[in-house]
Amino acid sequence: TVITTGGALIYCLCIEKRSALSMGFRKGTFWRSYSKGFLIGTGLLLLCCGLGYVLGGFTVSSVMTLTPAYGVLFLLGFVIQGSSEEVLLRGYFMMSLSNRCRTAWAVGISSVVFSLLHIANPGFGLLPFINISLFGMFMGLYVYREGDLWGACAIHSAWNFVQGNILGVQVSGTGTLPTLWQFQPVEGKTLISGGSFGIEASIIV
Repeated sequence: TVITTGGALIYCLCIEKRSALSMGFRKGTFWRSYSKGFLIGTGLLLLCCGLGYVLGGFTVSSVMTLTPAYGVLFLLGFVIQGSSEEVLLRGYFMMSLSNRCRTAWAVGISSVVFSLLHIANPGFGLLPFINISLFGMFMGLYVYREGDLWGACAIHSAWNFVQGNILGVQVSGTGTLPTLWQFQPVEGKTLISGGSFGIEASIIV
C-alpha cells in the first residue's frame, strides 16, 4: 500500500504535472478534516452493525483478543491502507478523469473500479459490488464537498479498523482479526449480516 501511494503521487506530480492540491492534499486542514472523517467513518460502521444486531443478523460476544500493542499496529496499518486506496482511486484516478469528462462520470467510473478491486475477495458478489460502488460514490462526493482528501482517508481507515478490530466483522471477506467484540453472523440472516463477506454485503449498507 505504501508503494501504491508513492506510485500514484509520483505519477500525478511528475508525469501529469499536477499539484498536490489537485489530489486533495490541502494545507492547513489535516487535523480538522481527519478527525471529522474518523468520527464519521466510525459512526457509519457502528450504525450499520448496530442495525444489523437489532434486526437479528448478529450475535455479539466479548472476546478481547486485541491487545493494546496489536490495536496500535492494526490502526496504523489501516490508516496506511485506507489512505492508499483513497490516494489511488480518488486523489489520482477520479481527479484525473474529471479533467477529461463530467464530474458525475468521474465519480461513477472510479467507484466501479474501486469495487472491482475487491473481486478476488472471498464472498464477493452482486450485493458487495453494489455496496462498495455506492461507498466509493459517497467518498468521491465527500472529497468534492470538503475540498480535500484527508477526510475520505480517515473515513475509509476508521470504517475498516472498527469493522475488523473493534466489532470483529470480516473486512470485505478477508477473515477475522484480533478484536474486542465478535459480531457473529446468524445463519439464515445473510442479507442483514452480509454473511462471510461482512457487513459490506448487507442490505443495510
